[in-house]
Amino acid sequence: MTPTAVDLAGAGRLSGIELGPSGWLRLEQERLERFARATGEAAGPRVPPMLLVSLAVRLRQELLRVDGVRTTVNYGLDALRVHGDAVVGDRIRLRAAVEEAAEAPGGLQLVIAHVVEGAGSRPVLSWRGIQRLLR
Repeated sequence: MTPTAVDLAGAGRLSGIELGPSGWLRLEQERLERFARATGEAAGPRVPPMLLVSLAVRLRQELLRVDGVRTTVNYGLDALRVHGDAVVGDRIRLRAAVEEAAEAPGGLQLVIAHVVEGAGSRPVLSWRGIQRLLR
């Protein structure tokens, strides 16, 4: 998928834009084991929600590109909800919507609603992410 692309000066117009879906990403055992080693979490067949959040950041790059940004800061998460399990071997993809785009110190703040979907477009995880895009 070709990402929605804007420059930082025009990013304020993103409010209300729906993004996605991304391409599918298979959840592999090796990735789960690396995450478990890094976090000390047990590596069972179920994929931890925070690994899904991390993978969604990668998938979001398929959906949105803002040029002219010096640094992007993941400023926070809000309303993280687990709707179902994802297990090794499943495929996931991301849908997102820009809920808010507002001026912030040094740049722009985006509030983006994220939904990680499994097979059959079944929601697995959702949250609102807050990003600061700095000039």
